[in-house]
Amino acid sequence: MLWLCDNPCAEVPGYRARVVLALPRLEKLDHEEITEREREEAAAVVAAANAASPKLRCVLYTGPHTTALAW
Repeated sequence: MLWLCDNPCAEVPGYRARVVLALPRLEKLDHEEITEREREEAAAVVAAANAASPKLRCVLYTGPHTTALAW
């Protein structure tokens, strides 16, 4: 489970889809279960968001005890 809804990154267009795509084993995001349909649609949502904001990039760092996302 990951809770980011209070984080400014949650305001980025396509935020939820970006996280779902970057963390394929994540089961819950912001207290909402991630559905299989949401996983399937995530790539299209991210592509559309990137087309609207082409300079936006996502960086994922996963350490032994930490996962960080940055846009």
